[in-house]
Amino acid sequence: MATSASAGKLALPNETSVMAPESASGAEHVSAPSDVYAVGAVAYALVTGQQVFTGNSGVEIIGHHMHSAPVPPSERLGRPIDPFLERLILDCLAKRPADRPADAGAVLEAIESGWKGPVWTQQEARLWWATKAPPMLQARRALEESVSRGPKLAVNV
Repeated sequence: MATSASAGKLALPNETSVMAPESASGAEHVSAPSDVYAVGAVAYALVTGQQVFTGNSGVEIIGHHMHSAPVPPSERLGRPIDPFLERLILDCLAKRPADRPADAGAVLEAIESGWKGPVWTQQEARLWWATKAPPMLQARRALEESVSRGPKLAVNV
């Protein structure tokens, strides 16, 4: 995942940052296109280093997922990205499940048929994981530790 230039921190997704709009209506509305939305949100974070939507609370973020159009990744970055990649990410982030790729297989099919850029080799993948994953995991652990150090509420049942 990229580093956010403005904050100097890694943008780590959490449940509300990848939640499909229909998820807020209840589990009975969650389906394969909901997972596609989450894939789009993670891809957005990987490309831009920022979450699709931010807010002061989980409720505000979920509201954005339900009602706000995402800023295109190239606009968020301030520079162009591959148009196919940008379109695929935004398609995955469509508000209506019917407007997204149907499932992970459909996303893969779109990539295999539409991607014209360079292919990421296994050697490049190993190098990325060796150099980028440790700081990401360290930042995630630090975030989890800071959350777990907060005040505790004891409840007698």
